[in-house]
Amino acid sequence: MTKQELRIYIKKILQTHQSSFKSESSRICKKIISSDLYKNARIILCYIALQDEVNLSKILLQAQNDKKKVFIPKVYSGTETLIKMDFFEITKNDTLTTGSFGIPEPDSSNLPFDFTDYQNEKVLILVPGRAFSKTGERLGRGKGYYDSFLKNKLQNCVIAGVCFPFQIVNEIPVEPHDLKMDFMFY
Repeated sequence: MTKQELRIYIKKILQTHQSSFKSESSRICKKIISSDLYKNARIILCYIALQDEVNLSKILLQAQNDKKKVFIPKVYSGTETLIKMDFFEITKNDTLTTGSFGIPEPDSSNLPFDFTDYQNEKVLILVPGRAFSKTGERLGRGKGYYDSFLKNKLQNCVIAGVCFPFQIVNEIPVEPHDLKMDFMFY
């Protein structure tokens, strides 16, 4: 199955499971919060979910309550060759604005997340995807935002894929630029 065929297949699967998104998101958030990966991390890079992704709003709130630094992505519009995504810190008082893909995004007036600024901190990066294999291969939406951003990650970072259980497949076609997850939450 090609990447595009797998994306179409997963989209159909997601449509048949919409009624379970809320309860599955809650279950997965509890799993993340109770994990050692979360407990040991001082920095959390998280995402704001699209309608068919695991909603991590509970993680955002819990991490802020736990006094962790929380960063969420901002995608910059551009041509196909100008793929750009940065993460910016948010606090409970920050106002988000609707950005690319209709997703709430942070203000970009602060400096973006830089891996070298946090090389002595434990960093947990929660990554969405269209599909994942149990061994950590990831199929994204095809634009390469996460692959591009994460190519410079440091050893102190754990990249964890986050998805619904019905997004797990046996095999994902991968290319050299495709980043593998260190851990999976589903």
